[in-house]
Amino acid sequence: MSSEARHQASTVLAAFRYQLMQSLAAWLDLAPDETLWLEVSEDFSVAASEGATDIQVKSSAKPLGLRSKDVTDALERFWQRANTEVGHGARLVFISRGSAAREHGFSFPENMPGLLYWRAAAQGADTGPIRQFLSQLFSGKPLGNWLDTEPSDEELRSRLLRPILWTLEAADAERLTDDIEDRVAALLLSKGLPVSASNVGSKVLLDHVFETASREGSRPPQTDKP
Repeated sequence: MSSEARHQASTVLAAFRYQLMQSLAAWLDLAPDETLWLEVSEDFSVAASEGATDIQVKSSAKPLGLRSKDVTDALERFWQRANTEVGHGARLVFISRGSAAREHGFSFPENMPGLLYWRAAAQGADTGPIRQFLSQLFSGKPLGNWLDTEPSDEELRSRLLRPILWTLEAADAERLTDDIEDRVAALLLSKGLPVSASNVGSKVLLDHVFETASREGSRPPQTDKP
């Protein structure tokens, strides 16, 4: 195998491992009425009685803007799901180690990066700039066509801006591993088991998540917490 092929393979494997670690972290955080599903419309999904939250995970630390392909692809998938009967009330969490980049050729108020202005507009800032940018970005596509109907601020926030959370500068694999081991240690302690087994316990749980994600057809690792 060439050095380039080895690099590509290691990058893909590292990204998949990071995705599974984020899945495991979410599994450990499940509420009693929640179920985690792997490899569905996004990398994983947390389902509850009031609906599902889809999670997309990116391990790269590369800065992201609204024009980044990973971002536009996620937005298009979200909008497609949100406009189906099954996807009513859909939510999306986009987790990335990258920071928010400023948009080339477009200036948001106070020179804010687009993904950060998205948050501001969702919370009450002027929606005009984000409308303008997204209308141009998705011109001729379903999301752009909807924006061309000039939805009210509340409709824009409730249907698009608030249901999507951009979680940037997420913990790297090493920090995430430490965090998972801390959670597993707390779980073992609550069950009267030795916390010294947290490292082994974390690996066993991660293996279980990997096995589940590798199966044909998505299945939740477990309905409740381990």
